Amino acid sequence: MLKCNACEERKVESEFYKNKCRKSGHDHYCKECRKEYNKQPNQILKNREVVRKYGQSKKGKKHIIEYRQRESSKENAIKYRQKHKLEHWCRNTLTTQISLGKIKKRNICEICYDSPTECHYDDYTKPYEYIELCIKCHNHLHHALPTYQPQKPN
Repeated sequence: MLKCNACEERKVESEFYKNKCRKSGHDHYCKECRKEYNKQPNQILKNREVVRKYGQSKKGKKHIIEYRQRESSKENAIKYRQKHKLEHWCRNTLTTQISLGKIKKRNICEICYDSPTECHYDDYTKPYEYIELCIKCHNHLHHALPTYQPQKPN
């Protein structure tokens, strides 16, 4: 029996989605509460900001270092790189050029002019042909939500 953090009811494990990152091996919300939670607009983007802030805190940095030292995380990273070799090469090539100062990143979204930005590639064989998008626009572009219309500043 697990307790849902949203509705605070105790339910059987089959009522929770699996989550390898958690000690119990299951999500901290039951399936019903998770579905409702994910329906909230921009909830995923808000969660990313919370995670980002945690990762920048002392406690978060310590947690990240401990996670990276685990064998399972190293194996997962190797599997990911093998599965996505071209994407990894493309991102790595651009990052190297930026760090060497040969390319300057603008850090302004090309759709809504927000900041910070991520690089979006239409073709991973061309690492220098990218557009800079904020997290929100990048997420909407990949998921192609028909209701999304970026707002440009006046």
